[in-house]
Amino acid sequence: MWALSPTVFTLLSQNLILVHAELAVYYPAIQYAVLYSLYSHCTRHDHFISSSLSSSSPSLFDGAVISTVTTATKKHFGTLLSLLANLLSKEHLYPDASHSEIREISLAIRHHMSQPPSSTFHPQDFSDLISFILYGVLHRGGKDPWLERLYHSCQRLDKRERRGSVDGSRPQVVPRALLKTEAVLWQWAVWEAAQFTVLSKLRTPLGRAQDTFQTIEGMIRSLAAHTLNPEQDLGAWAGPGSDGDGHHSNQLRLTLLLQYLENLEKLMYNAYEGCANALTSPPKAIKTFFYTNRQTCQDWLTRIRLALMRVGLLSGQPAVTVRHGFDLLTEFKNSGAQAPELEVPLALLVEALCELRCDSRKTVLLKSSECSPEVINLLANKACQCYVALCDWASVREWQATAGALKQNSTNPVSINLRTDFNYIQALCRFEEGDLTECGTQLELLPGEDYSALSSNKDKLGKAGIPTKHNKHLKLDLLSTR
Repeated sequence: MWALSPTVFTLLSQNLILVHAELAVYYPAIQYAVLYSLYSHCTRHDHFISSSLSSSSPSLFDGAVISTVTTATKKHFGTLLSLLANLLSKEHLYPDASHSEIREISLAIRHHMSQPPSSTFHPQDFSDLISFILYGVLHRGGKDPWLERLYHSCQRLDKRERRGSVDGSRPQVVPRALLKTEAVLWQWAVWEAAQFTVLSKLRTPLGRAQDTFQTIEGMIRSLAAHTLNPEQDLGAWAGPGSDGDGHHSNQLRLTLLLQYLENLEKLMYNAYEGCANALTSPPKAIKTFFYTNRQTCQDWLTRIRLALMRVGLLSGQPAVTVRHGFDLLTEFKNSGAQAPELEVPLALLVEALCELRCDSRKTVLLKSSECSPEVINLLANKACQCYVALCDWASVREWQATAGALKQNSTNPVSINLRTDFNYIQALCRFEEGDLTECGTQLELLPGEDYSALSSNKDKLGKAGIPTKHNKHLKLDLLSTR
């Protein structure tokens, strides 16, 4: 009989150091994958409870193999309890060093947002940033990171001295130690871009105020339309200007676009309504402009909220969908909107709350007439996700075939777009059958897996590297099938 050395249990519970601060903070998916593997292994052996309750010495009537196994696994249950206690310890969940760094980042961002505008972010800076966000074009070359160079180019010694710092000791907008933290620099850049938009009265390199609104709205609607029809051309978003970094770049651009609009809405609200103390008041001319055009700005935000909800789900940020969803429902309530107008936002809102696994009260929406395509889409995808969660690949493929037949029904076609990629299901099925070669072949067909293919064909959303929800769960699903 062959035996592994170390054993699977020893490898997962002791050799792979699971109780590690940096692993929990920076690589939570890896920690979860190993923990789930350990959980699956222990479940097959009833968590070693029987062997832990056995006598200290094996019985004379036990077989040699059984006696050896019982002795070897006797302390496993105690090891599991000790591991669980260490994982739940606050010292390991929230290490002082990481907590301090996160707090410093938060303070730096909040401090910058609460300061008066420096007016050092110029039209060319806005053009460089917005070109990357909307079109994936990088105008700034060079060996050094362009984002850090953009930050330094906007600093002025006299303005920094007047603005102060987080702790009052250093005349610096962002602490030097955080300049290598890309998230901080992106937050700074997107805030400056939104502030530039407001201070310029919506006149930007994109054009006049109306042109600025229309360009941004057009991109948002193009992305939202693609969630309803994956064959929809993305136009400028996935055009020839996109860089070759594929999946990561497009995920970043989606996040920055949503963050830019979030900041823009805050600053416009601050301009025409004012804010108690979180944000500084803009100049009088800016306040007058936005107070005069308040209704236009609010109507534009209302017009794009539904599209923003879809883009929030597309980018894997359901919290954004929830925020815009509740704002849109409030606006509908104030305007006296009819029930049919509420169905789509409610369906998207429910989907986002499910993504967040909210424990809020569950609501069942009933309607005497036929459901809208969005509601049918939501229910069809939830049914497919249930089959995937059960690892019932045959039922998933059957459900996909049924959805395809409904879409091709000439008499009464139904618009159903399942988000679960068929290649993803095929890979899991082949993995369970032990055909690792074919499994690898199917994995290469998933968006974001083969980066050489992404740069050569960007006509479709998947080829453009827009993130899907399959990839981040793939390794965990592969583990759960064994």
